Amino acid sequence: MSTQIIFYDGECGLCSRFVRFARSRDRSRRFKFAPIGGKTWQSRFDESSVAMDRGTIHLLNDQGHFTRSSAVVRVVRGFSGVWPAVAFVLWIIPKPIRDFGYRVVARIRYRLFGRTTTCPLAEEDSQKCMLP
Repeated sequence: MSTQIIFYDGECGLCSRFVRFARSRDRSRRFKFAPIGGKTWQSRFDESSVAMDRGTIHLLNDQGHFTRSSAVVRVVRGFSGVWPAVAFVLWIIPKPIRDFGYRVVARIRYRLFGRTTTCPLAEEDSQKCMLP
């Protein structure tokens, strides 16, 4: 499978935790991570086409561009162990309901998880998966 890029809000504590969560479960090292608004983001997207989705998780892979709950479920599906089953259960929930839940959490994520200014993956090995 090809490399997949997860774009995340670099200031969001929840997003940073999700990056660490994904990295620790990505045994095949297929995921790369890049902050929204960074050089990789700017090289892949026309700012006007995704301006409203800057505060959400994005997954870009050879199958397309996915956001919100669809991106999260596709990322989780790529893990080993019980995670594909968890992704399947989430996937059968209708997308409007999944995205509603995602938006509710996204709206209060800074209050719940705070802001961060540090890279979520500081170890040397992890830096190989970080894109500018």
